[in-house]
Amino acid sequence: MRQPHRLQEGITAYLKRKVYAPSAEELAEIKSYFFSLYPNHPSLYEISEPLAQVHRVKKGDSQGEVTCQDSKLTIAAGLARPSCVAWSLDSTKSYTVDFGAIFSVQDEPATEGEILFNVYADGQLVKRLYLASQTDTVLSLDFSNVATLLLEVDKGKAWHRYDRLQLRDFKITQK
Repeated sequence: MRQPHRLQEGITAYLKRKVYAPSAEELAEIKSYFFSLYPNHPSLYEISEPLAQVHRVKKGDSQGEVTCQDSKLTIAAGLARPSCVAWSLDSTKSYTVDFGAIFSVQDEPATEGEILFNVYADGQLVKRLYLASQTDTVLSLDFSNVATLLLEVDKGKAWHRYDRLQLRDFKITQK
C-alpha cells in the first residue's frame, strides 16, 4: 500500500489501484456506505454497474471520447484511431449484453453521423455493424466462455462531429 496523503482539516486520502471489477454486492456496500453519509446527494456516489466492470478504455485520437452516465455509454470515434471499451468477464460463465444504439449530441438524437461498430470476444471479431444516424439499433448479444469483451467505435466513410454513438440501457447480465 502506498503512503497516505494528508489533506487539509485532518483528512487522509488513500489511492488504490483497481485490480478487479467489484461485484454487485461490493457496489451495493459502497453505495450504502455513502448513502449513510450523504442521503440527500445520491448523484455524488451513483456507480454505473457497466462502468464499474470496465477493464480498459482507449479513447480515439483528437475527438475520441468514452463516457458513462447511469446506463448510457457514449463512445465517439477519433479521426485516425477508434475508441474502445473492454470488460473482463468470467470465462466459465455465460453473459448477455443488451443495449440500444443511437447517435446523440448533448443527449438529443443527431441528424447526421455514421460509424463502424465492432464487437470483439477474446480478440476475435464477432459482430460488425455500419450504423448511420437514421437508424435506431437494438442489440442483444450472447457470449459464453469469453474472458474479454471489447466494443470499438471507428469513423465511417468520413469523420463527422456527430460520430458519437450512445448505447442506451447498457447491461451486461450473467446468465
